[in-house]
Amino acid sequence: MKTCKIVFPRVLQTEERPDNISSPEQAKVKITSALLTAVEYAAYRGDEDLKYPLVPGRFAVGIVVEAGENCCAVEKGTRVYLNGVYACGQDAEEKLCVAGADCDGFLRDFIVTDEEKLSPLPAAVSDKEAVFTEAVALCEAVADKIEADKGRHIAVIGATALGMILCQLLIYHQAVPVLIDSDPEKLKKANRAGIYYTLAADETLQSNLSQITGGRMAYGGVLMTESKLSPELLFSVTGSHKNVVFAGFTDPDHKISVKQAFRKNLNVFSVNNGYSYTSAAINLLVNKAVNVSALECPSVQATDIEQALAAGAKDLDDGKYPACALLKMMITITFMRRLYKRRKP
Repeated sequence: MKTCKIVFPRVLQTEERPDNISSPEQAKVKITSALLTAVEYAAYRGDEDLKYPLVPGRFAVGIVVEAGENCCAVEKGTRVYLNGVYACGQDAEEKLCVAGADCDGFLRDFIVTDEEKLSPLPAAVSDKEAVFTEAVALCEAVADKIEADKGRHIAVIGATALGMILCQLLIYHQAVPVLIDSDPEKLKKANRAGIYYTLAADETLQSNLSQITGGRMAYGGVLMTESKLSPELLFSVTGSHKNVVFAGFTDPDHKISVKQAFRKNLNVFSVNNGYSYTSAAINLLVNKAVNVSALECPSVQATDIEQALAAGAKDLDDGKYPACALLKMMITITFMRRLYKRRKP
């Protein structure tokens, strides 16, 4: 198989690796679609917490082309979501490994992996929807943590892709999301996606939110870590004795005053993955609880993969939140051959 690996920051190469099944519990999967997000852009730009070289890619969909004799849930031809977070190590209950960070990810043409790391996909879920499985899973975990329930106002800070997904799930659960951002264009897009309450993160925020909630402020609050907004907003918009969550796939780099959280007796949580919510997320996608077409996530041809990674890294350099990109992997073999020949010493 051919893999794309980041040899060191901002240098992408390919290499050949064996792709034979070595265990009857393994399956060989052809990657058909992958999602490029701030996670992959940060890895390409350079992250001091990562060890290079590494194969990036945390979110991917594929088709089983060969299954070991002991595989029960998948067979040749099964469409699958590749779980980017899974239990590992001796203490599996405590240790989670993340593809593209703790171990090699899915930016490759084929992968041989354990069957337990694959989730079969129903025909009702397209590849474009399926690559967002963990994003939906993470947001469902947040909805549980925040105790979202019918009629409860939940403040969501950051009109990122995850913020949009979370708002859609809150609506599905009959809660009332209030999306907060400093970018008016992003708020307009959220309105068009069916998110009714959107507020500007300015001096009018407190009074406007008070009007929406009848003076009670939000029942719970969520800050998307990819957002560039101040985390202290989270404490100011949430009512006393409630839950607040820092949520996202990328590590926040904020200095925070916890004075308001302390005075309000807020319960502070963090959610950085959707582990154990994958099946629920697939069911939510089947029931169209999330409209991924509303997300700013253009398709990118595999021939433009390095250009897409470089553009995302530049956005991070400039302090912007980069848009995700849906990478069509069906033509990666041709592209990887070109890249391999170009970079081969």
